[in-house]
Amino acid sequence: MLEENYNLALKKIIKFTKSKSVDLAKAIGYDVSYISKWKSGSKLPSSRSVQTINSALGAYFAKRLEEIDKADDYRQTFTTGDNDGTTAFSITEYLNRAYRHSLQRQPRTKKTNTSTASISIGHRDVTTFLNTALQACLQEATEPQELIVYGEFCTLYDAGFWELLCGLPNTQKLTVRIGLDLDKLEKSPAYITALYEILNRCLYADFYFYDVTDSTDTRLILLKNRLAVQYDFGKKGEFIMATSVEDPLLVQDILDKLSAFMPRVRELMASAPAPWITDIGYRTSFYAARKFFFFLTNGIEYLLPHDVFHRISAQIGAPENTYIDQLQITWEELLCRADLDVVIPFNSLIRYLEEGHIDLTTVQYTMTEDERRGHIEAIMHYLKENDSMSIGIVTLSEETTAYKNANLSFYSNYDTAFFKKNPRLIRNDAKPFYMIKSRRLQQLFLNSFKSLKSSNHYHTCSGNDVTRMYHLYKPIIEKIITTK
Repeated sequence: MLEENYNLALKKIIKFTKSKSVDLAKAIGYDVSYISKWKSGSKLPSSRSVQTINSALGAYFAKRLEEIDKADDYRQTFTTGDNDGTTAFSITEYLNRAYRHSLQRQPRTKKTNTSTASISIGHRDVTTFLNTALQACLQEATEPQELIVYGEFCTLYDAGFWELLCGLPNTQKLTVRIGLDLDKLEKSPAYITALYEILNRCLYADFYFYDVTDSTDTRLILLKNRLAVQYDFGKKGEFIMATSVEDPLLVQDILDKLSAFMPRVRELMASAPAPWITDIGYRTSFYAARKFFFFLTNGIEYLLPHDVFHRISAQIGAPENTYIDQLQITWEELLCRADLDVVIPFNSLIRYLEEGHIDLTTVQYTMTEDERRGHIEAIMHYLKENDSMSIGIVTLSEETTAYKNANLSFYSNYDTAFFKKNPRLIRNDAKPFYMIKSRRLQQLFLNSFKSLKSSNHYHTCSGNDVTRMYHLYKPIIEKIITTK
């Protein structure tokens, strides 16, 4: 009989029984990170616990085989030599033999230190390690992960850390908690643009930002139950050293002790579901203001023609269409008469003209070619009727590269503000909104987006200008709308 290593045997039986690591972990009472390490071969169960673990695994897999009606197929496929006993016993012995085989194949070197800690020196080695470790942990993960950073966003941005995060797999939900220095953002507005860019590129993640002045910068990165990294910077802000620990129990112990030691910190911005789902009056309250600024990236959901509202309402039917009817009244009675600035990145405008997709949070709707033409006519009508309303386009340049592939919209009524993600690009259960809880941070974001209006790459439409510009560019617009 061919002997197998423990990790191969475990992966084989997991695949055969169509088991999920997270369910397996719950069944045997271990964190899922242990299952991942046993499957990858990076660790073996301890000799003291292996019999208990394998017995629990045997019982779980035997139950799974019964559930999927493959117990007989198992005995034919796995020639374990224990076919006279129960299925659970057979699987347990199969794993026991694989475990003994793995032990025999381990190099017999003397070890005086069994610590799982490792050290990386120099910026290149530190970033390579962080990239490899985070990639491996998230690719192995079968459940949402949480990254807790006891540091500051801008400092880590300068060190290139967020570039690593943007390159991670985007199908696994990730919660990120990090400190934010508002003084740095105010002193260097480029950090606000950088913050937007990272949020826009990491739509798969849920970020939570905390006032860094309320906490201690311990320069520690924790991937909950997986990894702990202590880092340090050089004079130019680059990584110069990092010490890492990958023992789940030790990582959890570090987190527990830090949580008890750290003071309560103030939340500046947080991921959230649609605010009007949890607070019915939020939308009405938000649009009851007299002044607005919108940075729209996911279609133009405002200033819609009446017939579009009617078609959406008829399409979704009762009782959901009540929401659309209320939305129409709110926008037409309040928003269309307000002081309104709308800024749209050029690429986002082209995408809207090509696809016609609009996001009404609970309703996703794709406008027909005629509806898009009607929408343009409606926008021109409202701009002529309201001198306090303007729409501007930001074209691509070196100054505006952060908005090249923008999929994160910003909404402000000068009192409250929030971000909304493009729902079509959320491939997991990430929350679609960011609620900005700090008035100061709201103002910093608002100032940053409004500053685009003073750029040479900003082109505004207001009043009678829009008619002239529309007729000038109508042939091009028509080609874009009709392009399939």
